[in-house]
Amino acid sequence: MRSLIVILLILSQTAFGQLVTTANTPNNLVQNVLLGTGVQISNINYVGSPGSIGYFNGANTNIGLDEGVILTTGTIANSPAGPHGPNNQASAGVSLNGGGFTKLDALVNGSSTFDATILEFDFIPFSDTVKFNYVFASEEYPEFVNSEFNDVFAFFISGPGIPGGEKNMAIIPGTNDPVAINNVNNGFNNNGNCTNCAYYVNNGNGSTFPENSNNYYVQYDGFTTPLQAISAVECGETYHLIIAIADVGDGLYDSGIFLEANSLSSESPVTIDYELSSLAFGSSNIMAEGCVDATFEITRHGYRVNQAETITIATSGTATEGVDYTNIPNSINFAAGQVTQTFTFTALADGIAEGQENIILDFFIADACGNNNAQTFELFINDLENVEVEVADETVTCPGELVQLTAVASGGGGSLLTSGIQVILPSLLW
Repeated sequence: MRSLIVILLILSQTAFGQLVTTANTPNNLVQNVLLGTGVQISNINYVGSPGSIGYFNGANTNIGLDEGVILTTGTIANSPAGPHGPNNQASAGVSLNGGGFTKLDALVNGSSTFDATILEFDFIPFSDTVKFNYVFASEEYPEFVNSEFNDVFAFFISGPGIPGGEKNMAIIPGTNDPVAINNVNNGFNNNGNCTNCAYYVNNGNGSTFPENSNNYYVQYDGFTTPLQAISAVECGETYHLIIAIADVGDGLYDSGIFLEANSLSSESPVTIDYELSSLAFGSSNIMAEGCVDATFEITRHGYRVNQAETITIATSGTATEGVDYTNIPNSINFAAGQVTQTFTFTALADGIAEGQENIILDFFIADACGNNNAQTFELFINDLENVEVEVADETVTCPGELVQLTAVASGGGGSLLTSGIQVILPSLLW
């Protein structure tokens, strides 16, 4: 008689990579990348080199934002002059012989600006606040801290209720000071003379790197932590936003702005999130029949909390309620003072191989302007296959001999890691 002790070791690997950029039109970048919820965009205009604006993916870098829109004073191309890492130059950049921008000149006491990149548009917010997330990065770090060679950027917002008619949204949190190289740094050549250094990331200087740094997958020598530009606005009114960056003093040593995808938004009076009980297929919106629940959480904010409210829910899609999933409520009722409500539904096992089906949930919510808007979520239901594991035969010669077997798994929810499965037989009883 034999008894086997089986140990399964599932190995995983973390992937890293450089910054990825892709050319795209300013209109697509604003409408389909930058734009979030609660904001309507029009009259998009861009001034600058076509190669100075594009889409970025920074998920595997240390920039702090997964994806979005990048604007530079040089090029977004993956070249020695571009923003891609590793950080192997102290002065990466390219002079485009482009003009400056008078609004940015004024921020640097009349100094001349060059190679300006300017993205502007009108927008209508559907609440009393507008915001977006960004990172400012520059090759001017760290050699030109506290010098006159400080590339400049700003987010100029103008419209009803804005003090003075126009203001810069790119300010250091808790202050009225603009975010700039001289205002956010670790001193000249990173000598430790900190200025708002809690918001600064030291990415080296192109030749020597700081300890414990993250991979250097961005060329810029330094950049800010992710920051938020935020402003009070009047619901339903039209505003103008200018996102601008330029070189100062000369056209060398480029700088860039990373704008987070879907972060240009107007504060929603109600936010809705959901979570699946298991990522059976490795995706946050695919449920497995008979195995997975979806829990939705509806949270109210601001003045809405003080009043009673009913939020209507409409469902549609190819999946059938009561057959493919349990009942979803037709509405959520909030009492005055109640902040959060939740509900859960389950993907049912109907025993029929029918392929992928979908559920669409529309939550109808009145915004601060009195409009009844729908927040829409789409989930999918997949059939769940049985898991099968095949183990190749091996010969055991002597008792106590360790044997490594290769196992190949298939089926299941699709998220099972099959590479690197190891089966060890530490003892054999005869």
